[in-house]
Amino acid sequence: MNGPLDTQTPQEYLKQISGQDYPILNLIVQCESGWKAHAKNPNSTASGLAQFIASTWAKWGQGDVFDPYNNLNAMVDLYRTQGTRPWDESRSCWQL
Repeated sequence: MNGPLDTQTPQEYLKQISGQDYPILNLIVQCESGWKAHAKNPNSTASGLAQFIASTWAKWGQGDVFDPYNNLNAMVDLYRTQGTRPWDESRSCWQL
């Protein structure tokens, strides 16, 4: 995937890279981190916009988990492979 344009917000970037999947992915990010790129769960290793745990980030992520664009790239890749399953713990918040 190409990187973001200098003027793109993380939300705009997610919309660009996720296409028709944007509505559900936007809701997941809203529930997981409130769109706070430096969000960190104090009870686990979950970090970043999509709250990747360290072992999942090691497999799917590239670079800094707190970089919103890296985090969103990994989220879209993971979602397209596994669907919403990685975010099932927060399903009650984002389920359509």
